[in-house]
Amino acid sequence: MHRMMIASLLLFLFVAPAQADQSVTLYLNWKPGPEHVPLFYAEKGGLYEQEGVHVNIEPGTGSGNTLRVVAKDPASMGVADFQAVLATRSKGIDVIAVMNLLSNSPYTFYWLKSSGIRSIHDFSGKRIGAEERDSARLLWRALAKGKGIDPQSVIWVNVSNNAKVDALRSGAIDIAVNAFPGSFRLYPEAFGDDLAQLAWRDAGLNLYNLSLVAPTALVRDNPALVRAVGKATQRAVAACLADGAPCIDALTESYPTLKRDEELSNWRWTAGLFQNTQQASLPLGAFDSSRVRRDFEVARELQGLEPGFDSSTAIDNTFLDASIRPLSEKR
Repeated sequence: MHRMMIASLLLFLFVAPAQADQSVTLYLNWKPGPEHVPLFYAEKGGLYEQEGVHVNIEPGTGSGNTLRVVAKDPASMGVADFQAVLATRSKGIDVIAVMNLLSNSPYTFYWLKSSGIRSIHDFSGKRIGAEERDSARLLWRALAKGKGIDPQSVIWVNVSNNAKVDALRSGAIDIAVNAFPGSFRLYPEAFGDDLAQLAWRDAGLNLYNLSLVAPTALVRDNPALVRAVGKATQRAVAACLADGAPCIDALTESYPTLKRDEELSNWRWTAGLFQNTQQASLPLGAFDSSRVRRDFEVARELQGLEPGFDSSTAIDNTFLDASIRPLSEKR
């Protein structure tokens, strides 16, 4: 009997992905939007619970603040811009990215065809609308350099995200730059066939964007929990890419003030950001080391990071399920 009890215990420990009834708070980078849809689906659809973890999702107030909170709370995880992760990690703050969510950059330029602008090479002397502290202003320097454009040749105009469509319509700006997935649909709805757009990923600057992060203390002390959250999130992303409707239902159930039809439209514009077909050989959500090194070089140049930092220490792919592949690989 004693041997049977030991065998049963060992079997339970082997199959259990995480200890029962474990909890973790997942802090978003911002208020909930289409970029967070798989997380809410994993929560409401029971995917986290199936892995033995209760996840409580909380809105955030910016990637930098989320990273500071997560670094101090070993019972938390978070969602943050990967450029911010690199900057934070290089300064010795103990956080690590365990899954990439938005593999493609969401940054997009919008302008009117009737303005006479034909390409990014016509931007010189033009007014670009963005908030004063928008990361696009900084990242533009890297994009412009790669295209052989003087970064100082454009005029930045301080415009809030909610006012960009009207500013473009009125002629207060010539170009709008947007990285908010919840705003993608607004531009084609407002301008129809007169709208021209250029995604930064198509212009040559495709940085990793939102990523799932964990404090290094949690990674060290409870890797099973981190792995459970990572695997369930992978499954949720794959499910939402296959059919976004149930995932939108999960988001609007959590936040009833959001309108289902609008969020479903937002998701259609956002879904393509979740997987890069150029890295289809990797598990869904995994980081490509060469892209990470390139992203760090951009961060180092633009943010003045120490050149000796080993960017590979900012990521860990081992908490992902290698059998969960990008959908494009299955087709």
